[in-house]
Amino acid sequence: MAGAAPLERAGQPAGLVAAIAASWRDLRGGARRRLAQRPSEAGLLAHAYLAAGLAFVAGLPQAVADARALDQPDALAGVLAGRLFAALFLFPLLLYALAAAQRLVARGFGGRGSFYSARVTLFWTVIVALPLVLAEGLVSALVPALPPRGGALLGAAASALAGLGFVWIWATMTAEAEGFGRRGLVLAVFLIILVASLALLRVIPSIA
Repeated sequence: MAGAAPLERAGQPAGLVAAIAASWRDLRGGARRRLAQRPSEAGLLAHAYLAAGLAFVAGLPQAVADARALDQPDALAGVLAGRLFAALFLFPLLLYALAAAQRLVARGFGGRGSFYSARVTLFWTVIVALPLVLAEGLVSALVPALPPRGGALLGAAASALAGLGFVWIWATMTAEAEGFGRRGLVLAVFLIILVASLALLRVIPSIA
């Protein structure tokens, strides 16, 4: 049809929710479609802020729990201010740094992408993974109503599943952007980097 939207003429889903659903059905296809759209840097940043905002909302139950643990006046305002600062300023910077690291690691393994394609796939990964973030936030809201042991286990399981799901989506889309036939290698490398980073975060405080 002459009046169809450009995305519809290209066989790509119109609308953000439809695009996320299509990417869930076919992660590599979602990465291809997103790369073919060639989004601007402003569009990538807008998606970063969208993801940060929804993650901030999803993290409100945990923020309330953290404030109660501090047991100080105005603790909630301080916790929310810190989380808002991280969402608005630190989160986008972290994404750009991760995208650069993603490209450097992929290049070391013979990847054929670019720094731009790394940004596109990582930022789209964050958007596609939003249902996992929102589901984790919902679980966090239910945890206080559960017995302490069961609530802690449920919260840990939800966090682990969300983290692994994010890494799986990221590895799959990176494999497509870099021309890797197997995402298993990319997933293994990402998991090694993730485990090493978590171990480093635990070691640094003890050294200091």
